[in-house]
Amino acid sequence: MPEPVRHITRLARGRLVATHYGVYSTITGLGITVGTLGAGALSDVAHASGHPALPWLGLTTLGLVSAGGFAILTRTPGWGTTPLAVPA
Repeated sequence: MPEPVRHITRLARGRLVATHYGVYSTITGLGITVGTLGAGALSDVAHASGHPALPWLGLTTLGLVSAGGFAILTRTPGWGTTPLAVPA
């Protein structure tokens, strides 16, 4: 089972699983929208200022910050190892 599916069903604890999927889809859709708008705005600024590398620098910085945040998160004691109880 893919990771998001496993985590969503665990977090749902067997209740309102479809609602949890809907919330997940909404949040990821909003993230994609904001990211696309941000990349487009950076591209416009780069074109207007004559700095064509600006979008690539912004996207690279975002990737490095995300990777660093994930590395910190996974080093947090107990992260991802505590099973969620599923009601009987």
